[in-house]
Amino acid sequence: MKNIDWDEYNRKIYNKNYSADNMKHFFRYKYDQEMANIRFEILKKYCKYKIVADFGCGTGEYFIPIAKIAKKAVGVDFSENMLNILKLNLKKYTVQNIKILRENIKHTSLDSNYFDTVYSLSTLYQIPEVEKIIFEMNRILKQGGIAIFELGNFFSLNTLTTLKASTGAKSFYISVHKMKKIIKQAKFKILTHRSFQILPMHGEPLYLFPFTTPKWKILAVKKIKNKMIDEIISSFFPLNYISFRHMFICKKIS
Repeated sequence: MKNIDWDEYNRKIYNKNYSADNMKHFFRYKYDQEMANIRFEILKKYCKYKIVADFGCGTGEYFIPIAKIAKKAVGVDFSENMLNILKLNLKKYTVQNIKILRENIKHTSLDSNYFDTVYSLSTLYQIPEVEKIIFEMNRILKQGGIAIFELGNFFSLNTLTTLKASTGAKSFYISVHKMKKIIKQAKFKILTHRSFQILPMHGEPLYLFPFTTPKWKILAVKKIKNKMIDEIISSFFPLNYISFRHMFICKKIS
């Protein structure tokens, strides 16, 4: 499968397989709800009264709530179908000072040195050449601006189960070492690095049983000192190097 334009391949997959109905899975599981709570807590801290950009805004699960509290919000996504759903969702709310763009987030038309915060959640591990996106984030941010994003670790059990998503989209995971290398090359300073999903949460094959039993999923979301057990275990060295989801909060230093 050489010379495939994977951006275009995945764009067609999302346009074909995503609809308003099958996007209702967002908070299907308690783990998903807890992860969403973590993300919203971070986004509120760095996006309130700020000029923000959502890279891979999709149908607006994060974009719409954040647009309500931001000074100005721009949502960027490559799927016209998902953006059409976003526009329908926006009709339910009174949200001002927003802009929606259908563009590839590797190279956007957004102004340089303009945004206070840019974020991309549950998105970047389905895009090849993720380093181009991290560099684009740096380009549009003001000096000292904040980038918030998640990357998927290739060396994880989750990789065995989700290299091809249920929708058929192609996934692109990288090592934790490469994540940190890209961030440094893009002239970002890591303020916070959090790790999640030491075990897969969805699509588990039988050969991983009993490591992915329903009991683990119940235990994973329980908290100790306001942190999920999953995050505590996933962040513990050296387990963090085989945990799947890595969330970074970075500051532009150059």
